[in-house]
Amino acid sequence: MSKLIELAFKLTFFFVSQSDKKRHKNNKKREDVRVHSYPVPNTKDTLNLLSTDEEKKPLLFDIHGGGWMYGDENLNLDFGKWFAENGFHVALPSYPLIYDGTINDMLHSLYGSLLFLKENEEKFHLDIEHSALVGDSAGAGLALLLCAIDKSPELQKVYDLPPLPFSFSSLLLYHPCCYPKRMTFVAKPKIMNKWARKTFFELYCGKGGKEFYDLADFDDYGKMISSLPPTFLLTSAGDEFLNPMSFSLKEDFARLGFDMEFVLIKDKNFCHVQSVTEVDLPSSLKANEQALSFLTQQRKKEEKTNS
Repeated sequence: MSKLIELAFKLTFFFVSQSDKKRHKNNKKREDVRVHSYPVPNTKDTLNLLSTDEEKKPLLFDIHGGGWMYGDENLNLDFGKWFAENGFHVALPSYPLIYDGTINDMLHSLYGSLLFLKENEEKFHLDIEHSALVGDSAGAGLALLLCAIDKSPELQKVYDLPPLPFSFSSLLLYHPCCYPKRMTFVAKPKIMNKWARKTFFELYCGKGGKEFYDLADFDDYGKMISSLPPTFLLTSAGDEFLNPMSFSLKEDFARLGFDMEFVLIKDKNFCHVQSVTEVDLPSSLKANEQALSFLTQQRKKEEKTNS
């Protein structure tokens, strides 16, 4: 049964990826943005680095979504190019999907990409001290967990990771999936949802990976951290599947005293991660401009504090 469900996951996301490719065709090509691909040392992964020139600029590190089941360093090219045109050098990393690795493998892979960027900050003209971390959907879950590990010796022991090679000044979460244990995989019948959940978490955690399951949701590990970067969270009324998680995360941040700017797009036609996949729609541009404004405001606050 698990193999059949795993195949169903792959087929489902194959068709999702085909739909994404069609949508990307509607976006501007942005030929002024250069894309360089680099193999990440000691991993099987690739990192795309997007830039318009060789001027020193802040880094924006964007972790793609895809339910931990599909996507690579090319999935968010349109989104990355938009931010590259607006003042950043943008890094788009790949990471192992659940068919090839667990949540722990994903985090180690992303850490490797960050280390590679830190070691090459001069070569890539990165203002590494003013970096922003971005993630959408499942990628937002990974982004939040990376920041949490950076601030928690307890989590560092669980995931066998040191603190990040550099800390992020800001965290942007687009339609975050930060409570995977709350997900419904199959609406009916319930027995199929039970089997789908079992299969997913065997892949996500690894067999015997109870420590990763126990820390899968933000409310499981949020209490282990003392701080997080200032956070921008974007969700929409049209994202009926995941926006309850955004409201839960907003409440958990408030309870823990973490700084968050919460943006709800009330348009019910604004779908899940639309501003990432269809960046040139007027509503997407407006949403991304709000995110850019947040980053600008945080940069000004940093400069004022350091002056």
